[in-house]
Amino acid sequence: IVFPSHMGGVSISSAFEDRVHFIPLGIDPDMFFPSNIERKPKHLIHVGSFIPVKNQVLLLDILPYLDDDVTLDLIGEGYLEDELKQYANLLDIGDRVNFIGKVSHSELREHYSRAQLHILTSHHEAFGMAVLEAAACGTSTVGTNVGLISDETDMTHPANDVEQLAEQIELLLNSKNKLS
Repeated sequence: IVFPSHMGGVSISSAFEDRVHFIPLGIDPDMFFPSNIERKPKHLIHVGSFIPVKNQVLLLDILPYLDDDVTLDLIGEGYLEDELKQYANLLDIGDRVNFIGKVSHSELREHYSRAQLHILTSHHEAFGMAVLEAAACGTSTVGTNVGLISDETDMTHPANDVEQLAEQIELLLNSKNKLS
């Protein structure tokens, strides 16, 4: 039995312990790698479809807790896009949020490389490829305790804890140590 992350195999691993193998997915190292592009200070990125499981509402809820000069690029598309734009305006953060739309994989490297942090706010992830892509580009991820991020970092928080996520993001954005 093969799972892409430890989280996926936990529930059955005790029953089939000797037959469970964790084989993580991978990324193309010729496409995702560190760049010489200058990072924008206090600039966040989120990559994913605009659907409920990706939980961009949580991400928008976090932004008002952060310094007013923190900006966010949302890359993706989906049926919730118009609602998310309206919600950003309702929270009075519409001027800090850029809805980029869908971009090709070859363009993602540039976007990851410009951001100071990648944010993952999903309710569920089997793996979370965006975490690997961001890491390969030298961009750290903060997010909810799902998929690969829960296996590989302690910078995760419960899926609905706005204040705790905001605190972690603010701490890293203002850290004297460069993240990337």
